Amino acid sequence: MKKIIIAVALTAAVLVGTACTTDAPADELTSVTLMLDWVPNVNHTGIFVAQENGYFEQEGLQVEIVQPGEVYAEQAVTTGSVEFGISFQEQVTISRADGAPLVSIAAIVHENTSGFAAPAGLDVESPADFEGLTYGAFGSPFEEPTLSSLMQCAGADFSELAIVNVGFADPLTLLDEGRVDLAWIFFGTQGIIAEQRGIELDIVMMNDYFGCIPNYYTPLFITNDTLIAE
Repeated sequence: MKKIIIAVALTAAVLVGTACTTDAPADELTSVTLMLDWVPNVNHTGIFVAQENGYFEQEGLQVEIVQPGEVYAEQAVTTGSVEFGISFQEQVTISRADGAPLVSIAAIVHENTSGFAAPAGLDVESPADFEGLTYGAFGSPFEEPTLSSLMQCAGADFSELAIVNVGFADPLTLLDEGRVDLAWIFFGTQGIIAEQRGIELDIVMMNDYFGCIPNYYTPLFITNDTLIAE
């Protein structure tokens, strides 16, 4: 957990480089918009530290931070509606393969800090225990291949896992109410929130299965090819 906090606290340095000692005049600031990947959470700590302490202004930037709505960060950055966004390594890879002009410019968290969470009463200890469960998917094309690979490595039958699309509904609420048995979460955010809510979870962390799934960055800053070229 300490590594995660240190990594996100350095986000400001990643975005603005070496801070100057004098703020740029307001009329000389360059306005840019940064769209988050979700509601503000621990992964975004450095961004809000930078905004609160004036680091963006010191680098000549006026940064508006917005949350996604009907349009996600990848779409907004691709069309140029916003200059920067936060995405995930998996999504950027798939988007690039599909021809989207997205570019990852910095990693917020350098290790995979995600995992598959299930209510503690189900005694889920490995991907082999996913058989017979219902997974609440958020609709990304990388979910099924990831789950299939993990279960195959554990000698389990992927076809025995039921998958329902729940979109971006709160996975902790869905797990707590028994509407799904399994959800993909960020431990550093939702794992801690679950502890605060008193929701007992068993979490199969991805970093325990790098022999099956390669390690990769989780949240990333993104922009598009046009902005990079300009």
